[in-house]
Amino acid sequence: MALPPLANIPFLNKRVKFPVTPHIPGGLTTPEQLRQIAAVAEKYGGRLKIVGNGITIMGLSLADGEKALAELGCKPESFIAKSVRAVAMCPGKPDCPMAQQDSTALGLALDSEFFGQQAPGKVRIGVSGCPNCCAEVFVKDIGVKFLPSPLYTQRNISYNKNGNIYFFYHENGESSIINLGLIELEGC
Repeated sequence: MALPPLANIPFLNKRVKFPVTPHIPGGLTTPEQLRQIAAVAEKYGGRLKIVGNGITIMGLSLADGEKALAELGCKPESFIAKSVRAVAMCPGKPDCPMAQQDSTALGLALDSEFFGQQAPGKVRIGVSGCPNCCAEVFVKDIGVKFLPSPLYTQRNISYNKNGNIYFFYHENGESSIINLGLIELEGC
């Protein structure tokens, strides 16, 4: 027997507020998408809050929250607490003069592969294109930071024909490889 949606439980619907956070990979959006989010927030009397690489509509009832999810095309299962969160990333090349690599391309590829997957707890991933660490990779569960090429190989990122992502780095003079596509660590 399936349980009713939370919005059908009157006690909860009166007391609980439901935040709606559409998944915006890398925080890259269009004016049309922003207008749609603003229209949904206005329609249901919500407030908008900028969070990380996204926007949350706050203050909605459970019933309105479920309607807003549907209108925005959001998948409710992506909001499970124990999952891989949206990948945080800085602008990277060519948009940032400090960037050593295209952190946005790697971040979007990681987000596409892992966002929403179930995990033992929240998993946060960050990708920074330079030592400034705008994506705060040191406080993430998994962080990738690109350094100037004298310390690292000239071509740090490689994609194979299966779409797996490889991150090359040097440690103590020995070259190592991390296969981010299969989450296998070699030489670490």
